[in-house]
Amino acid sequence: MLSIETYKEQKETKKLQKITLKKEKMMSDNKKKSQLSSWAEMLRVKKATKKGKSTKPKKKKQITRWKLVKMLDSIFSRYIRLSYADNNGMVKCVTSGDMYHWKNIQNGHFITRWNYKYRWDEKNCYPQCYVDNCIKNWNYKEYTLFMIRTHWQIVVENMITDKELVKISTPRIKEQIEHYEKCVKEILDTKWL
Repeated sequence: MLSIETYKEQKETKKLQKITLKKEKMMSDNKKKSQLSSWAEMLRVKKATKKGKSTKPKKKKQITRWKLVKMLDSIFSRYIRLSYADNNGMVKCVTSGDMYHWKNIQNGHFITRWNYKYRWDEKNCYPQCYVDNCIKNWNYKEYTLFMIRTHWQIVVENMITDKELVKISTPRIKEQIEHYEKCVKEILDTKWL
């Protein structure tokens, strides 16, 4: 028969053995993981050399021009809507005169967005509700009257008749994204929106 002391000693040694086994298993798992990653790297290099490709890891893809244009459209739209918002975040539609929260109104372009010269021009863009901008196709008559009241008829006629094609460079688009992000941040800070 075992004494109580020897029984306790055996129990403690079993616990220690279990703990050491767990530690050893964890260490071996970590070794296996590191070996697996090195094996995966070896296989990648082997496959690449068989196919005659470079063994260097792939570089991150750069953001495409199209995505940059979409980013600039989004941030510029926020800038226009926020710049005409009051301290409560309410904006007046330039064509219908209805009040909307700045998140529920759109950036309406007098000259369409296809013309890059005026696409991100602040004198071409004003807040416009969804109904006027999309369903009523800009509500062109009211928008033209608003533009004439705001910028004079000569300026509006020049904008309409201007057929100059402009391509904005990718670095310029990046600069504008940074500029309008700063502007939006300043507006949000000052208006507490």
